[in-house]
Amino acid sequence: MPKYQRHRELMDPDTGEVVLSDERILLIPTSDFDRARFVKLFYPAVPVLARCKPLEFILGMYALSCLKNGTVSLKMSFEGYSLWCDGLGVPRKDKSSYYRALRGLVDLGFVVRGEDGDMEINYDMAFVGNRMKVLKAAESMKRKTDRIVKLEEGKQEEL
Repeated sequence: MPKYQRHRELMDPDTGEVVLSDERILLIPTSDFDRARFVKLFYPAVPVLARCKPLEFILGMYALSCLKNGTVSLKMSFEGYSLWCDGLGVPRKDKSSYYRALRGLVDLGFVVRGEDGDMEINYDMAFVGNRMKVLKAAESMKRKTDRIVKLEEGKQEEL
């Protein structure tokens, strides 16, 4: 890891005292990042996963593996689930069992149906990436939508 020396002095602005000089100022860049993929599992998910039936638990793990960075949307399919199970050597069931387990995860609140009809992970349970960024973006979008609705209501009242 490279080390850089600065040729400056750090001075206290109130007293004029030199706190650090060139000999003592070293900048060591910290640009190492952990590139490993991970899912943040929040505490409310623990009792939910503990109550799952075995197939629901396996499907929940498949759902977590489908998460992409910074989103709660899931691109799940029975075919993808089958390939995932085969790749891990996990026994899988038929299509009706898959959908029954998916309904069980929805009933438990681990997976929710989004506004567009697609499945989403409940972001109170698990998330990949910066959850605050997504929540702030959703809040910003809600404020914009509310503002548009108020403007439209104001125009309707004028008529």
